[in-house]
Amino acid sequence: MVGGRYSLLGVGIYSPAEAARILRVAGEGLESLTSQKLRRWARGYWHPSGDESRFSSPVIRPELEGACAIEAVSFRDLLELGFIATFRAQGVSMPTIRAAARRGAELFGTDHPFTVKSFRTDGRDIFAELEHDDSLEPGRRRQVLQEAITGQSVFAEFIEPFLKKIEFGPSDARLFHPLGEAHPVVLDPQRSFGRPLIDSAGVGTYALYMASEGGNSAEDIARWYDVAISDVRAALEFEGALKAA
Repeated sequence: MVGGRYSLLGVGIYSPAEAARILRVAGEGLESLTSQKLRRWARGYWHPSGDESRFSSPVIRPELEGACAIEAVSFRDLLELGFIATFRAQGVSMPTIRAAARRGAELFGTDHPFTVKSFRTDGRDIFAELEHDDSLEPGRRRQVLQEAITGQSVFAEFIEPFLKKIEFGPSDARLFHPLGEAHPVVLDPQRSFGRPLIDSAGVGTYALYMASEGGNSAEDIARWYDVAISDVRAALEFEGALKAA
C-alpha cells in the first residue's frame, strides 16, 4: 500500500491470456494450457452439482487487490499457476495439489509456497508428508496418497526443469527466464511491471519485435536501442513463440 492505495510497483501484472501464453512457451507439456483454467485456479468458479451450484475455491491466494485483481495476476501468481499447471499436465489431481499447497504454506509461511526458494530443496518432501495431513477427506486419502508418489516423480522430471528457469533472491522468486537461464529474455517484476525484456539492457522484447515488424533490420534495431544484435534476435524469437502459442 502506498498512501492508502495499492501499488503495482514491483509486483508485475499480466492478463490471464498473457500469463497462459508465457507459460505455454516456458513449460514442457503446457501447450494446451488456457486462460480460462488460470482464471479458475486464481479466482475460483461456480459449477453445477446435482440440482444446485457449488463454488470451487481458488487454488492460490491472488496477490493483486482491487479492480485489477479481477482480470490480472501478479508475477508470483503467474509462477504459482505455472507449477499447478505442470502438476496437472502430468496427471496430479487438484485435491493432491491443494493438499501440497496447504502443506507448503504451513511449512514456508507464505501464500505462494511453490515460488519460495525453499521449495527447490523441500518441495519433494511436501508430497511425501501428505500421509500425515489429517485434513484430507477419508474417502480421498488413498487416492491422494497414491498421487503423492506420482507428485514426487513429477517433481523430479518436470518441476525441477521449471525451477531452473527461476532466479531466486534471498527467499522468493526474483526473475523468470521463460526460455531458460542461457536466454537473455526475463520477466522481472521490478522493471516495466514485469513485461518481458532483455535482462542486460532492460529493453522490452515487444518494442524490439515491433521495430522489426516495421521492416527494420536487426542491425539497425540493435543500434537504435543500444543492444547486441543477438539480443534483438532473442527478442524476436521469444515474441514469435508467444504469438504462436
